[in-house]
Amino acid sequence: MTSFDYPPTREFTLETALADVRSELADAEARVDELEDDEHAQASALQDARSEREDAASKRNALEWAIREFGEDATITLEAFTATTRARTLDEMQSSTMGDVGGMESRIWLLAAALEEAPWLNGSEDLAEAARVTGALPPAVQDFLDDELTQLNDLSEGNS
Repeated sequence: MTSFDYPPTREFTLETALADVRSELADAEARVDELEDDEHAQASALQDARSEREDAASKRNALEWAIREFGEDATITLEAFTATTRARTLDEMQSSTMGDVGGMESRIWLLAAALEEAPWLNGSEDLAEAARVTGALPPAVQDFLDDELTQLNDLSEGNS
């Protein structure tokens, strides 16, 4: 049998994640200021920088909410998908859900399946219950976690 080191996991506390996002937000704000002061800056570059600033501010707000709810030392552990775990998650979602499942609901199920540890889960939930509880989080928190999972699943050089 072939052996390889996959899937990767990422563990972080809410406090550590917030510090990282605050740094990201400061960088984004500096970039916006720089472009606003540059009379030769392209409008599209300024729009992109403002969008990155808004994304970072949304992540900050999400993490501040999570810290108020769960505490700054709360730990989250995400595990990247293998082809099998992703397929099994989608299969279970289809068999557990009535009617058509949209992309946003699929995202919640996939996120719930990737959560090895989270302060809103006690560890005894089945996947359907984990998806229900994770789906009750504010959208900004889900967006933050989905971004983290996307990065974890990214196989570009230096990330795997």
